[in-house]
Amino acid sequence: MPWAASLGVNVVSLGPAARAQAIAARYREEWEKLGKPPQDLPKIGITRHIVVAPSDAQAKRIARAAYPRWANAIAFLWERSGIDFLLKGIYPKEWDALESLGHGVAGSPDTVRAYLENLQRETGVNYVLCQMIFGDLTFADAEASLTLFGGEVMPALR
Repeated sequence: MPWAASLGVNVVSLGPAARAQAIAARYREEWEKLGKPPQDLPKIGITRHIVVAPSDAQAKRIARAAYPRWANAIAFLWERSGIDFLLKGIYPKEWDALESLGHGVAGSPDTVRAYLENLQRETGVNYVLCQMIFGDLTFADAEASLTLFGGEVMPALR
C-alpha cells in the first residue's frame, strides 16, 4: 500500500469483504500519512458478479444457469496444467456458493441496491467493478440486467 498510495495507483480486491476492508483502511492510512487530500483518493475497488432481474427468484435462476461456464473457463488453464486453481476459494464452481461467500448477488433492484450499500459500508471501498456479463448469460438477460442496474440501482447509490 505505501507504493500504491505514493503513486496514486488504483487498487482492486477480488477476495472477501474483510480483506477488501483491510486493503481500503491501509490505503487510506498511507494516503493520509503522505498528506494527500481525501478528495483526491484513487479508486479502491472490489470485484463482484451481479445479476439484476425483476425478482430475486428470476435473477437467481439466470445467475445459476450462466455462472458455471464462467467458473469453469477461469479455472480451465490451471486445471489443464495440473495446477491447483488458486482462486477456487474466491470463485467456486456454482453460483449459490459464490453468493454465499458474498462475492456476488442476484436479485431484484432493491436486493442488489441493499447488497451494494452493505458492501460499501462493510469494506470502505469507493468503487465496485461489476461483472455483469459472464458465462452463458443471454444477450436478453444481460441487457435487462444492465437496464435495471442503470435505471433502478445506480441512481440510488450516487
